[in-house]
Amino acid sequence: MKQVIRCNHAPTHLPAEGEDRKSPVLLNPSTRKIYISGNIDQEVALDIVGEINTINSIDDTMEGMNDDYTRKPITLYINSPGGSVYDMMAIIGTIEESKTPIDTVCTGYAMSAAFIIFLAGRNRSATKWASFMYHELYTCSMNKLTVIKEAVRESDRLQKEMDRYVITKTNIPQSKLDEVRSSKQDWFISYNEACELGIVNT
Repeated sequence: MKQVIRCNHAPTHLPAEGEDRKSPVLLNPSTRKIYISGNIDQEVALDIVGEINTINSIDDTMEGMNDDYTRKPITLYINSPGGSVYDMMAIIGTIEESKTPIDTVCTGYAMSAAFIIFLAGRNRSATKWASFMYHELYTCSMNKLTVIKEAVRESDRLQKEMDRYVITKTNIPQSKLDEVRSSKQDWFISYNEACELGIVNT
């Protein structure tokens, strides 16, 4: 079975056998800063989830030792075209479950899956040159007809989950998301529009 479900705005480069993979995730545990500057994939999700869980573990220990301990927020800096929907969900789930607060900052662009990750932040800020983009997820499946139908049902479920998340986190109505999908176009959002729509909340 070949099935791909993605939500991105740029082609994914898969390293050839023997080629070193340079992670687009930069971690700075001492300052609690995480930087994403590439496609969202399994390895990127692993890096981000691992770092968030590590910081939470440290904070759990410190809280146990000191009742007055205050968790300092983690800041996730995003400059990404998007990527895998499932890996996006792994990152969002970890952010949502984190006891240590996580803020997001769009430094350049947060598109597709990266746009949804940006919305997971408690405080969401961006540079005035930042751009955002929402669109319908991409899916591709080559198999028997019954398997393809199942892939379509799964894609529909994922799309509804994404739309519900956007509606919950912003002032964007479902009717606008339906309009974007009907037009079969990418919806690009400027910094000022993002502020008006509640995408940026600080």
